Amino acid sequence: MLAGRAGVTRQTLYRHWPTRSAPLVDLILEGSVGGYPEPGEDPAVVAAAWLSSLRDGLRDPARRTAVVAVAAGADADPDSAEALTELAADRRAALNDLLKPAGIQVGPDEYPLLYGPVLARIVFERAEATDDFIASVVGQWLAGREN
Repeated sequence: MLAGRAGVTRQTLYRHWPTRSAPLVDLILEGSVGGYPEPGEDPAVVAAAWLSSLRDGLRDPARRTAVVAVAAGADADPDSAEALTELAADRRAALNDLLKPAGIQVGPDEYPLLYGPVLARIVFERAEATDDFIASVVGQWLAGREN
């Protein structure tokens, strides 16, 4: 179906995207229109900018649908499960690159505590993740790091 809409053969699609989840992952990683945050020394500013970028990217219905589709497919499809793992590792590494000047890094157990509330607000609650909401999430994340 996708190949027909694109005016190419299925073989052409599979040459570029070897798995079903691959085009969705590319769509997810495409980035938001507003650009990507800059590294910085203030972890609150960096984390808020990163979460705002996540929010802005998920405003695109196609990208939001792709995120949900890859997550939903992960239980039954090994390629989707691997893609989800790689997405999480890639995004955490990108966040950690932004946080290097601040001298902190986000571990794999800590990472969902930062992005989870924003993702839940957008995907499950179908509500806006406002700047105030993001600031609250960042504040809770930083307070948890101090304990």
